[in-house]
Amino acid sequence: MTQFYLYLFCMLLVATALTMRTKTAYPIELFIVCFFLLSGNLNELFTINIPGISFFEIQPERLLLIIFGILVARKLIFQKRFGHDQKSLQLPWFIVFLNLFVISVIVSLLTHMYQFSSGELVVAITKPLNFFLIVYGVTIMMNRASIDTVGKAIIIGAVFSSVISLIQVGIEPTFLRYGEFRPAFGEVLRSNGIFNTERTNGFFLLTALAWVMVFLKERKLVKNILICLFIAAIATTFHRMSWIMAFLVLVAYLIKVEKIGFDRLTLGALASLILIVAVSIFSLEDIKKSAVVSERLSEVPTQRKGYYTMVIRTIGDKPIFGYGGKNNETYYTWMLKITGRLQRATGEEGGIHSGYFSTMFYYGIPSFIFFTGFIVLSISYFRSASRYHVFFLIPLLVATLYAIGNLTNTVLFKTGGILFMIHIGLGLTAIKMKEFYPGDKQTSINTSIYSAT
Repeated sequence: MTQFYLYLFCMLLVATALTMRTKTAYPIELFIVCFFLLSGNLNELFTINIPGISFFEIQPERLLLIIFGILVARKLIFQKRFGHDQKSLQLPWFIVFLNLFVISVIVSLLTHMYQFSSGELVVAITKPLNFFLIVYGVTIMMNRASIDTVGKAIIIGAVFSSVISLIQVGIEPTFLRYGEFRPAFGEVLRSNGIFNTERTNGFFLLTALAWVMVFLKERKLVKNILICLFIAAIATTFHRMSWIMAFLVLVAYLIKVEKIGFDRLTLGALASLILIVAVSIFSLEDIKKSAVVSERLSEVPTQRKGYYTMVIRTIGDKPIFGYGGKNNETYYTWMLKITGRLQRATGEEGGIHSGYFSTMFYYGIPSFIFFTGFIVLSISYFRSASRYHVFFLIPLLVATLYAIGNLTNTVLFKTGGILFMIHIGLGLTAIKMKEFYPGDKQTSINTSIYSAT
C-alpha cells in the first residue's frame, strides 16, 4: 500500500502547487477539484469514516458534494445578486433537463424508500444530487485562470495514468493497480492506470487528449509527444470503445484543427489499415486465443438483449417511478432467468449494462426522457458553441463520450459522469467570457433555441 499513498502524497503536492499559482477566489474548491482529477480512483483510499455514523463515509465523490453544496448555499444565502441577476437565470435547455432528471430520480428513490435502509437511501440520493451541485458549483467558482488550471490537472493526471498503464502492461501488471484485474491476452492484464477499470482509464485519457489538442496547439513538440503517449496508453486498455473513440477524435482533430486535407487523411488511414491487417495475419492465432476475443466469443449473444427486453416488458407496470433499484422481485426473477446466476439476480454483481435502460427501469420513463434529453441537448449546445471557439470541442467530446459510454455500460453517476459534470460547468463558465464569445456572439448563444429563458 506504500506506493499508493506515496502517489497520493505527490498528487497533493501537485494540486497545492497548481492552486497556489492560480489567482482565484475559491482556492479550497479548486484544490479539491485538482486533486480529484490528479488522483483518479486511487483517492478512494482517503475515505473518511464518520464516528457514530457507520452508513455514511466521506468518500471523494461525497467530499465534492459537501464542498460544492456549501459553495452553492453560500452563493444563494449571502449574495443577493445571485437571485436577481437576469443573466444568471438564463439556463440552456439541457440544464433544465438535467434539473428535471435529478428531481425525478430523487422522487423515484423516495417513492421506493421501503427498498432501502435509511443509510442506503441517503447514499442513493446523494449521487444525483452531486450532479446538480457539481455543475452549479463549478460554474460559480471558475474564472479564466481556473479553467487553465483544471486543464493542466487533467493533462498531468493523464501523463501519470499513461505511464502507469504502460508499466502495468509491459513490466509489472500489479503496479499501482487498484480495482479490476481483467485479462487481455496471456498473462497480460488490461491497464487501469490510476482508475479502477480500463473503461474509466480510457474515458479520462480521451478527455486529456482533447485538452492537449486544443490547448497546446502552439507547442507542437510537446503536443505530439503527449498525443503519442496517450494513444499508446489507450491501446493498453484493450477497450474497444476507447479505441474507436480515439480514432474518431484524431480524425476530427486533423480535419477541424490541423486542417489536413481529406486526401492525405485517406492515404494515412489506408496505410494504417494495411499495417494492422499485416500484423493481424502474422498474429492471427494469438489474437484468437486472447482474452479480449475469447471473452466476446464466450458471451451469450442474447444476454444483453435479455436485459433490455426485461426493461421494455416490465416498465409498463411501473412507468412513472420505475422499480427504484435492484432490490425487487421483478429484477430478481428476470435476472435469474437471463443469467442463471444468483449473484446477478440479487444485485451483488453486474446490472442492466446500459445507462439509458437502467434509468428507465430504476427511475421510470420520465427520468429516462429527461436523461436522454439532457445528453442530446448538451451535445447540440456545445456543438453550436464550438463554431465560435475551439475550446467547446472539449465539453462536446466529453458529452459524446458519456452518451456513447451509456449505450452498453451504466456510467450514470460514476467517475465518468462526474468528469462530464465538471466539463459542463467549465463550458457554461466559458460561455460567459468575451474571450470565448466576444461581442454579439455572446448574445447569439444566449438567445438561441438552446436557451430556456
